[in-house]
Amino acid sequence: MMKITFKNVGQGDSIILECKDKDLLKICIVDCKTYNNENPVLQHVILNKYKSIDLLILSHPHLDHFSGFTELINYCIDNSIQIKYFLHTCNNMPAYWKAATTNNEASNEVIKLFQAIRNANDKIGMYFSQIQAETPTSEISLGTNYKLKILAPTSKAFDYYAKNHVIQPIEEETGNNPSANWLSTIIKIHCDDWFILLTSDVEESILAYYLTKKNEDIQGRLVLAQSPHHGSFNNHKNSFWKKLTKEKNTPVIFSVGKNQYNHPSEKVVSSFRENGYEIFSTNEVGGLNITPLTKIASETSNILDVFGEFVSKQINNKLNGDKVFQVDKTGKVTIL
Repeated sequence: MMKITFKNVGQGDSIILECKDKDLLKICIVDCKTYNNENPVLQHVILNKYKSIDLLILSHPHLDHFSGFTELINYCIDNSIQIKYFLHTCNNMPAYWKAATTNNEASNEVIKLFQAIRNANDKIGMYFSQIQAETPTSEISLGTNYKLKILAPTSKAFDYYAKNHVIQPIEEETGNNPSANWLSTIIKIHCDDWFILLTSDVEESILAYYLTKKNEDIQGRLVLAQSPHHGSFNNHKNSFWKKLTKEKNTPVIFSVGKNQYNHPSEKVVSSFRENGYEIFSTNEVGGLNITPLTKIASETSNILDVFGEFVSKQINNKLNGDKVFQVDKTGKVTIL
């Protein structure tokens, strides 16, 4: 059994995977962001009394994806919590990471994270390494039933980052160099004939690449997905999401918070709905404020105020706060 939690960290990402394999629990954390002077991922680790963490994965070096990692790693060092691997999409040179930032605050946070990673290597034996798609090491076991595969960044994406290639219009929070989105991961979690996609801030052209490439990476049945870049229209590839084999009402999650770009785009929300996805979000912002969750819910609330209030609460639950899903080895998804 797998549990996947999308933490509400405002405009940013923090995802926790918990894979139960017989009597063993494997923990994988993808991104870690502070929010309102708190660290939701660290709070989750403390609350659940983890003794070890199998994987920390940094999707790409933007502050809204890594601002909580230093505190998390230092806590694990101080409390002798083993972290087996820290995986990232950069090389092991600080200058490479700093090129993803545009101000002193973000650059300083990069250096602090780098120091924490090296301390963890010395004190609790945490290994750290670059990850990349299309390599022999791009697939990782999460136990008997589940595997994690890196589908992005590709070698072409690394090249675009090295050339500081930027796609207009720019929709990045202060301190983030938009070219670093080329380093963003696509993570595929799969078992037998089904899979989950975590897309971070991946560029639209990378999704287009997988439309033209004939391989097994997007074959099978999609059971759960994350919308790229907090629902930005410029990172959305409708033909990609339309092509995927899926069941009716497959959940798609927007990891999003208050932002100046009106993420998620109303067009993206409508596109997912028209393609048969069920919408979930960590915050009801952007296009979610003007696009009703379902036509039936809207009509019912107009007819019956009492029931309408109930429907409103149900909608708010889907569009606000942590989103937690349980997935069994057959691919059946339960909303927790």
